[in-house]
Amino acid sequence: MRLYKYLLILFLPGALVRLAYPAVTIENLKGDVRVRRGMSETWESARQGEELDLMDTILTGEGRVVLERSDGLSFTLGSNSILDISELRSISRREMFLYVMSQKVQNIKTGDSTKLQNPNVSAVHGEEKSVHLGQTVDLEKWRLELNAARAMLDQALYPNSVIKCHKILNRYSDIQDCGTVSYTLARSFDQLDEPGQAIDHYQKAIAQSQSCQRSKEWEDKARQAIDRLSR
Repeated sequence: MRLYKYLLILFLPGALVRLAYPAVTIENLKGDVRVRRGMSETWESARQGEELDLMDTILTGEGRVVLERSDGLSFTLGSNSILDISELRSISRREMFLYVMSQKVQNIKTGDSTKLQNPNVSAVHGEEKSVHLGQTVDLEKWRLELNAARAMLDQALYPNSVIKCHKILNRYSDIQDCGTVSYTLARSFDQLDEPGQAIDHYQKAIAQSQSCQRSKEWEDKARQAIDRLSR
């Protein structure tokens, strides 16, 4: 088994960081689970015991999969989720905040990412940056990615969840999500004991939810969290 690979991660414009990356193996799976290899456009049925590379992507329909890193971490991806294997790597707080800072710098140049904008979809697996996938397709992909972010949060991969949420906000900036992603982001910072960041995103989530006709079930929890963190 290949114990470690090296991953080149872009945190800041023009800056590449070389990091040790542990291999990931499919330990168990049930139902509809598919894998896309590298830059391929083809989805293949996943197999138990299959080893995944950092460039691979895993997708679940009505199914679930248990992934295990070679350093012993076990991660369960539930149904209707999509995850790039590179997103499962170990992320330090410093790396997380470098990424968050880079996003703030980009938002200063392009405008507030929380407002409705034209989508800025990264070129992935052969897609052109200028291609608009359509609201329906974008919304489905948004749900798949959000489910993966929530799985990270639920399994205490808080820095991973923070970065995943930021990616979702950037990739699907044209989707008005009523604060759902911001709330997930706030909870991640809350668990990391970063009250300032958590309060900011709880407040954003509440503000964004006001534009929706139906109130979100988590609004009261967000307000209670703000009161708790403000003491």
